[in-house]
Amino acid sequence: MLEKKKNGFLKAAFLMLTVIMLSACFLPGTLAKYYSQGKTGLKLEVATWNVAVEEGSADPQRIGEIDLSSLTWTINQETDVTAAPAEGKIAPGTWGYAEIRIVNMSDVDAIVTISGVEDIEELGSTTEGLGTLDDSGLHFKVIATSEPISDPGSYDGMKTDTTPVTDIFTSDGHKFQKATSDSSDDADSIYLYVCFEWLFEILTDSVANSDVDEAHAKLGEDSYSFDFSALTITAWQAKEGTS
Repeated sequence: MLEKKKNGFLKAAFLMLTVIMLSACFLPGTLAKYYSQGKTGLKLEVATWNVAVEEGSADPQRIGEIDLSSLTWTINQETDVTAAPAEGKIAPGTWGYAEIRIVNMSDVDAIVTISGVEDIEELGSTTEGLGTLDDSGLHFKVIATSEPISDPGSYDGMKTDTTPVTDIFTSDGHKFQKATSDSSDDADSIYLYVCFEWLFEILTDSVANSDVDEAHAKLGEDSYSFDFSALTITAWQAKEGTS
């Protein structure tokens, strides 16, 4: 009788142990401590690259998107010339300029070079007909300043307190510091001015005014246009330690 009870107890214990083991296999969470799992994400943001050209009052446009042949000109006339040309056109007795602001709105320093300045400054001596004259009376100049010129007053005034472009934009380029805010007003920039004067009279012994007048008249008869798209602005990211 005792042996029978003992066997029954062993069977019950064995059955309970089996149930516990099966529960441990299929319901592990019921025996585990607190458990949590999470994932973390990493994001790398690419630095902004935006060296732009601001022409007149227009919004800055990235280099490569602006057409330099469509500059907005401020055209004035000499005080002793009464017959002004049609709006937006030049003639003997006028002078004027176009303003271009180069601005670095990037998150990195930039190097900028300019080419084609010599081509513009030589227009008065290389244009067909004018190139045969010692002084064509038509002069072009490209100048650079750190601040805008508000009221130059004259072509000669444009050249006062300014720096030749080649002194700033050397063969190695000019370094612009990275932007410190999202506003272009706070960005490192240089102002370029393409300016011209077309003399009404040339008072010199070496040039016959009749020859000059004929050459100038030829430009008007041919409806000539001076092409300024030769001015090329190139920018690239500055290396560490460059100045």
